[in-house]
Amino acid sequence: PALGPILNSGVLITPIGYLSALLDRTVLFNYYKNIQSLQRFLRIFEVWLQGGLVNLVQKGLIEQRLLTNYEAVLGNQVAFRVSLDQLKQDIGLPLTVPIDIAPGPLQPMINIVEAYEKLFINHQRVITNVDLYGDSTQAPLIRTRLRRLLERTPLLRGTQAQQYILRTLPHWENLAKDKTWNERRKALMDESMKRRRALQELREKKAQRPGEPLPEEDQRRWDELKFELDLIEYELAVSIYEREEWKTVANENARMRQAREQFFGVRLIFLTLIDHAYVERQEDIKKLWPDLLPIRAKGVDVLAAPEDEAFLAVEQACFENRVDLMNVRAQLTDAWRKIRVAANALMGTFNVDYHMTSTTPIGQARPFAFSGSRTTHQLIFTGQLPLVRILQRNNYRSTLINFQQSRRSLMAFEDQLLFNVRFDLRQVRNLANIYQRVEKRQIELAYMQVDQALQAFAQPQAPPGPDSILPGLVGPVGARPVPGDPAALTTQLLSTQASLLGSQNDLYSIWITYQIYRTDLYRDMGVMPLDNRGVWIDADATANQPADNRSAPGQQQPGDHPGASPRDKFPEQLPPPRPEPAAQGARVEAAR
Repeated sequence: PALGPILNSGVLITPIGYLSALLDRTVLFNYYKNIQSLQRFLRIFEVWLQGGLVNLVQKGLIEQRLLTNYEAVLGNQVAFRVSLDQLKQDIGLPLTVPIDIAPGPLQPMINIVEAYEKLFINHQRVITNVDLYGDSTQAPLIRTRLRRLLERTPLLRGTQAQQYILRTLPHWENLAKDKTWNERRKALMDESMKRRRALQELREKKAQRPGEPLPEEDQRRWDELKFELDLIEYELAVSIYEREEWKTVANENARMRQAREQFFGVRLIFLTLIDHAYVERQEDIKKLWPDLLPIRAKGVDVLAAPEDEAFLAVEQACFENRVDLMNVRAQLTDAWRKIRVAANALMGTFNVDYHMTSTTPIGQARPFAFSGSRTTHQLIFTGQLPLVRILQRNNYRSTLINFQQSRRSLMAFEDQLLFNVRFDLRQVRNLANIYQRVEKRQIELAYMQVDQALQAFAQPQAPPGPDSILPGLVGPVGARPVPGDPAALTTQLLSTQASLLGSQNDLYSIWITYQIYRTDLYRDMGVMPLDNRGVWIDADATANQPADNRSAPGQQQPGDHPGASPRDKFPEQLPPPRPEPAAQGARVEAAR
C-alpha cells in the first residue's frame, strides 16, 4: 500500500527517492534532446522538399511526430515536478524552495551517450561535406577536397586509421603514375585482385573451422588486407571520376547519369574508408563503459559467483546481521523460558517450616538470659497435590500456545527475509546481465540505425533515365516501387529515432534501477554501516565518485556548456514549437 498522509483533496503523497527523481529528470532531458533532433530533421526535410526529394506527406510526418513529442514532454514535465515536490517533502524542505538534482550517479551513462552523439554528429558532418562535392563541374577538385577531409575532419583526427591512410595513400596515388591511364588502371586492379585473393584464402581458412575466430595473426592480416583494398578502390574511383569521361557522352541525361554514378562510387568508397576510423572510435567508446558497482556478501562477489553460492552468501549475511531478526529470535527464547516457569508451577508442593522463639526476662536488663522455659519450637509441614492446579495448568497451556506463535512468527520472518534478499539478488543479477549483454549493444545499434537512415536520404538522387536504378539511390517513385522510396525512408528514420530515444531511456533506467535494487539488497542483508550523519558508508560507490556527488573535473553535466540557457540547465520549460526558416536550416546543415 502507498504511504503518506491523505490530504483533504484526496491526493496521496507518496515518498520518492533521489534516484527515482534523478531518473525522471534525465528522461525529461532526453525528451528535450529528441525534440531538438526532430526539429533538425524538419529543417532538413524543408530543404529536401524544395529540391523535390520528398513531398509534403513526408514533411508532415516529421512535423506530426514532433508535435507528439511536445505532448509527451509536457506530461514528463508534470511528472518530474511532482517528483521534485515529493523529494522535497521526504528531505523536509518547503515545497516553495527551488532545487535541482545533481546527475552524479548517472554521469557515467551520460558520458557514454554524449560520446556516441559526438561520434554520430562527426560522422554526419563528413557525409554532409562529401555530398557538397557532388557537382560534376568541379570534379578535378574532388581529390583535394577529400584529402582535406581526411586530414581535418574531427572523426578521423588523431586516429590510427587516419595515420595509416595519410601514410599509405601516397603510395597508391603514385602507383604507375608515369604510365598511360589504361596501364595505371590495370596496375591498380591487379593490386586489388591480389588482396581479394588473399582475403578469399583467409575466408576459406575460417570456413574450415566454423564457429571459431581466426587466429590473432590471421585476423590482423585480414584487417590490413581489407584496409589496403579500400585504399586501392578509393584511388581507382577518384582517378576515374577525375577523368570526367562523361563529357564525351552526347545525350545530356546519359551524361548526367554517368557523372552521378561515378560520384556515387567515389562517395561510397570514401565512406567505407572512413568507416575504419568510425569503428576505431566505437572501440574507444566501448572502453569507456563503466562496470556496475560490485555487490559483496561474506566475501563473495554475488554478481560473478554461481547462483547457488551467491544465494548462500546473501542468506548467511542476512541471518548474521539483521538486528530485527535477533529481536524475533530473542522473543522466541523468552517464550521458551516462560514455558519453563509455567511448567514449574504445575508441580506439587511440600514445604517444611521450622520456627524457634526465645525470650529474656522482661525489665531485668539481662539481654542474654535465654532459657529453655522461655523458648518454643515449631516444625510445620504443608503440601499440595498437582491435581487441583487449574489456574497454573491454563497458564502453562497459554505459554505453549505463545511459544508456537513465536516460533511460527520467527519462521515467517526468516522466510520473508530470505524472500527479500533472494528477490533483490535475482533482480540485480538480471539487471547486470541486461546491462552487459543488451544495453551496451542496443545503444550502439540505435545510433548506427539513425546514422544509416539519414545516409539513405543523403545519397545522391537518381537523374532522369531508364527504370533501372543503382541500389540505394533515392529517386522518384515510378510505376513500381524501387529502392529508396522516400515514404518508406521517412518512416524508417522516425522509427530509428524513436528506437534511439527508447534505448537511451532504457539505459538510464537499467543503471538507476540496478543501484536501487543494490541498495535494497544491502538494506535487506543488514550490512549498511552509517556515518555520524546517518549516511550509508558505501565504499564501492564512493571510491570513484567526486565529493558531494558532483561531476568530476572535466566532466560536463547536461546543458552545462558555454552559452547554455537556464532552460538547458533546468529542463522544466518547453522550447517554443516553431521550426526555423528553411533557408536558415539549409545553411546550418551545410555548415555542419
